[in-house]
Amino acid sequence: NDAMLRQVSRVVDTQLKDLEQLAVRVTLNKSLYDATFSHSELSCANPDNLPGLLDIIFEYRNQGQFIYDMYVYLKKYDLILSSKGCFSPQFYFEHYYTYKDMDYREWFASLDALGGHSGYVPLHTIVHGGNWKSNMISYVYPLQRIGESYTGSIILLIDEKAIYRLLEDIEIVNNGTLYVVDGQNRLIASTETNYDIPISLKIPETTFLNDITGKSGQVNS
Repeated sequence: NDAMLRQVSRVVDTQLKDLEQLAVRVTLNKSLYDATFSHSELSCANPDNLPGLLDIIFEYRNQGQFIYDMYVYLKKYDLILSSKGCFSPQFYFEHYYTYKDMDYREWFASLDALGGHSGYVPLHTIVHGGNWKSNMISYVYPLQRIGESYTGSIILLIDEKAIYRLLEDIEIVNNGTLYVVDGQNRLIASTETNYDIPISLKIPETTFLNDITGKSGQVNS
């Protein structure tokens, strides 16, 4: 069990690190970098003001195994650049990727709460264009930081099924359930399809994971 858990841990960690490195490469793209500090006004109403920026999305979105889609939020201009075009954040949220259990204000606050730092928005059910649903994890990475402020964010959507495919083989062998959680004990992915999460994973103050004193360990309950 321990050997298999270490193996799946390495695989998941490697994929997530590749995803983080991809986000860094996007921030270093010259066209996007110039746009964040441009003195001209960028607007979705004038596509001529967006030379090459939308191409960046298409260039990078297919480079990660875990990436389902990606979009860029330019804070200065309050707009979203995505593979589907240029939109206001609210329009994009309401018409393309709507979080089932979050309204627009909560979604936007979850991005802004990171304060220009990278992090994960844990597993949520997302409604695609009002038609079909899937479970997604959002990885948020800042564009450029200026003191305590930031110029925008890159949001990478990870289909939970991509992580599940890495977990299902070990789950089948052991007839158990696997959970992937972040540093705040928030669920990232699980082989439990009904998401019946143990209470110990729902409440960060519990000692379930704190009982592991090293980088790994075993807890009996």
